[in-house]
Amino acid sequence: VGHGYQNERNEDLSGLHKLRYIHERKQSILAVYVPLQQHLVTYVTVDGSNDSPIKATVQVGMPVAAVQAKIDYLLLYPLLYRQCLPTLESTPPEALFGSLCGLSIPALASLGCTCRSMSASVLNDDLVWLRVA
Repeated sequence: VGHGYQNERNEDLSGLHKLRYIHERKQSILAVYVPLQQHLVTYVTVDGSNDSPIKATVQVGMPVAAVQAKIDYLLLYPLLYRQCLPTLESTPPEALFGSLCGLSIPALASLGCTCRSMSASVLNDDLVWLRVA
């Protein structure tokens, strides 16, 4: 499961698999897995929340790394980072990289001067500069 969550229970509801993932310091997560032809559709929400569930679909036969990346981006990051302060330091590294690549060189220089962590993310990352240049 990862990220400190553990599987609490497994219910099989006529083809649906319902799992609750618990964490000792965070709210539990409720996941429903729906097999649909050659796909597995996953609906995830924070337990007890009135928010709409987040959905991701994976196809049978996808490489394991692709499935893990897709689930991380579409399900885990929105759930785990939902309650973080909206600061650049709390942004996942992959999303921060994408944002930095869209900035101009003067904007990157200004951002690199704001604090030590942004300086490391901006000025010391050769991949960002290769994408910008």
